[in-house]
Amino acid sequence: MNRRQYLTGAAPALLLSTAGCLSSSPDSKEYPKIPDPLTREAAVDFVEEYDTAAYHNAILEGNSPTSISVRCSARFDREVDSSLYVVSRCSGSTETEGLLRPATASEYASVPRTYRVTDERFQRVDVETTRGDGEYPVRVFNFDDGEHEVALTVTPATKSSDEKVLDDAYTLSSETGFTQLLDVSSGTTYELAVVLNDQQSTSFEWTVHDDPRGVGVYVTPDGGLDIATFSDDNDGSRSG
Repeated sequence: MNRRQYLTGAAPALLLSTAGCLSSSPDSKEYPKIPDPLTREAAVDFVEEYDTAAYHNAILEGNSPTSISVRCSARFDREVDSSLYVVSRCSGSTETEGLLRPATASEYASVPRTYRVTDERFQRVDVETTRGDGEYPVRVFNFDDGEHEVALTVTPATKSSDEKVLDDAYTLSSETGFTQLLDVSSGTTYELAVVLNDQQSTSFEWTVHDDPRGVGVYVTPDGGLDIATFSDDNDGSRSG
């Protein structure tokens, strides 16, 4: 079994370029407050607005673009113990007009960010992707304040347990996450076994289809585990 260390996530991956000096630059954006009342729809709107401001302001740090265009799309993921989880992904572009050089345009992109929103606070976890041999993602996030070791084993449900698709363990500090890409077959049922800190264990069985397109494993703020499938549009099914 391989073991990997994931520490605090880095800032958004921005693909930017600048040229010359500018006469002006866009202003920073204000961050929204947690909505009251907090519904699923309100949480999605809040995350989309917050992530838009976060990416806009991240571009301005150390750069002076003439214009910024940021597009963020958020979707509801799941609800666990009065916590609403929302996934957001952003993309956009900047334009820089130089005094001595022609104007330049830059594109940037992001990996998905997952938010946990409650009435009183919110958390944000970025994804650090581990490239595997496949395209099917298993995302693991730690929303607890402490460090945890998470062991994952994936096997086809109808075959021998020796035929493992994945057998790995990861140490996650607080508010960090990663994506493991699996080589799996459409129409096949798989079993995901998760062990937390060599103590708590649970399993989750799902059949691979075109939609939903992945499994999310969350370490919750109380040190528990929640597992569910996810897609671009649906919150999916979850473990008991």
